[in-house]
Amino acid sequence: YRKAIADAKKAQNDTKATQAQVDKALKALQAAKKALKKKDVPSLKVGKTFYAGILRYKVTKLSKKTGTVTVSKLLDKKKTKITIPATVKKNGYILKVTAVSKNAFQKNKKLKAVVLGANVVKIGAKSFFQCSKLQTIYFKNKKAPAIGSKAFQGIKAKCKVYVPKKMGKKQLQELKKRMKSAGKKVTYKKK
Repeated sequence: YRKAIADAKKAQNDTKATQAQVDKALKALQAAKKALKKKDVPSLKVGKTFYAGILRYKVTKLSKKTGTVTVSKLLDKKKTKITIPATVKKNGYILKVTAVSKNAFQKNKKLKAVVLGANVVKIGAKSFFQCSKLQTIYFKNKKAPAIGSKAFQGIKAKCKVYVPKKMGKKQLQELKKRMKSAGKKVTYKKK
């Protein structure tokens, strides 16, 4: 297909090319376009990874044009703020971002703020471990996510954690309990 495009452009730009050569190149291009099938677009499969923006995702579940993914890596290590979205679109699918994998952002020395999308229900072990400059965390989900061992250990001591106004007292208490590895100086606020 790419070769057909190049040949067609070459024929169009070639001032010495005959009309027959240009027509032939365009015909080859049209034939190549027809031959290009949807299967040439990488399909999504459970366990496969893909990139969207500055994050790498791993597919965990798929059904008719929907599914779930886990954030597995940050591509741009110089970013000081990252937002993990509620959903991400890929190949016609709308995928809920439900988790952050273990070790995903560990030992990131630049990260200062993170926004965890409304569909995040699980944060893996050591996912933000030793992110020493992490000082602001926004939880968008009204329910406290499951948080793995040492997920927030080694973040800034006086980190500020913001939760939705609609998060109940019980859920807030549960979040504080689950975030104990972050330390005792962490403050929680509804926003």
